[in-house]
Amino acid sequence: MKKSIKIFRALSDETRLRIFNLLLLTGNELNGKTIASVLLIPQYAVSRHILILINSGLLKKRRKAQNIFFSISSFTEKKRENFLKFFDSVFEDSTHFRKDLEKLKKDRENK
Repeated sequence: MKKSIKIFRALSDETRLRIFNLLLLTGNELNGKTIASVLLIPQYAVSRHILILINSGLLKKRRKAQNIFFSISSFTEKKRENFLKFFDSVFEDSTHFRKDLEKLKKDRENK
């Protein structure tokens, strides 16, 4: 029960929900700078939110030289389809999620 409460608390914030959803839908690793660019928030805010998501067990990090990459945890990967179904059923208006994915695609195309 404690793990479930940590997960729901972590996802109770709109920014954390958007970060988690972005990583869940892409299935890729993203660094903090990319996430900040997509969500249009400062990188320090992304770091603070990601720490909460990591502590809840939803995300993991990987360091490569100066960069830190974030991705969904193996726990989350196993439950990926359940999370996607849950989000589809709960969030009737997923405008933010769609816009975040579109912005990520545009950012990647411009590189």
